[in-house]
Amino acid sequence: MKTDKSWVPFVCIAFAVLASLATSASDAEPAVWETDYGAMMSNLTGTDDAADNVVLSFEFPFAAQTYTVASVNANGGVVLGNDPGEFHTVPWHLWHRNSFVLGFSASGNPSLVPFNTDLDLTNTGQIYFNDFGDRAVFTWDGVGSNRSPDLSFATFQLQIFADGKFSFAYQDFNGDLIADLDEGIVVGFSDGSAVPPAGSVNFSDAPFSGLTTSYEIWCYDEDPGADPADSNCYEPGRDNNSGFDVMLADGTLEFTPDGTGGFLVTNQAEANEPPPPPPPPPLPTPTDPEGGSGGTGIWMLFLIAAAAIRARLKIQTPVD
Repeated sequence: MKTDKSWVPFVCIAFAVLASLATSASDAEPAVWETDYGAMMSNLTGTDDAADNVVLSFEFPFAAQTYTVASVNANGGVVLGNDPGEFHTVPWHLWHRNSFVLGFSASGNPSLVPFNTDLDLTNTGQIYFNDFGDRAVFTWDGVGSNRSPDLSFATFQLQIFADGKFSFAYQDFNGDLIADLDEGIVVGFSDGSAVPPAGSVNFSDAPFSGLTTSYEIWCYDEDPGADPADSNCYEPGRDNNSGFDVMLADGTLEFTPDGTGGFLVTNQAEANEPPPPPPPPPLPTPTDPEGGSGGTGIWMLFLIAAAAIRARLKIQTPVD
């Protein structure tokens, strides 16, 4: 007896639709995120305001120099330096813009700062380092803050590449910028020349290029009072208490050498949104016996197929 298998394509279509919906429901990760964190930097575990050096397996070109040593610090940044015996601690007060572009950079050591504030690893969080031969990955995983040292406040990542590119990626921020921080935030990079830019930028406005030192601030002191000079980081003419919206969107900032000594900055936050589910495969379009397509013949086919699927899926009761 010949078995009718006309219902098979419709069952396959149903499974395809379900699979696409399940895939679209998965959690999104930053556009550039390395899941292999590598080795834990044990010298930074349980510390506050500490730093530790790592040696790179490749030369990282930055600001017309190449670097094989990086100083990783608990406050959310990396300083490039050629002396493996010297520790460069990025201070928590980098959020004061003058400290970032003048005081600290005057040391001549470039800095890459994905998220600098007064972080604290005393009770929670780890920092990891992994070297893949042509890129290196630094991950601050579940680190706490000075005000909330028991809270796994932030998870973020810096990657540097042998071709001079680098990226900042942001995965989890579980705290509140007001309640769990007691200082402001700076995000950016400095070439160490102590030549300040005109002012801070908004990385959410990227792409833009040509900058050798660039930073965005979130100012804890939104209202400086009568004299703006009383505030450590207030900048007139801008919203100083908006927060860093790229991190809040689990986004990624990518910095690519632009050939002029500066960097092309791109914001990949939009790439993190789950893609829409793909459309289901097209249904087969049978042809009427009269030679035309569509019409009542197609509707009859749908009804027959639905009845076939129902009959196949129905649990049969054996007859004694």
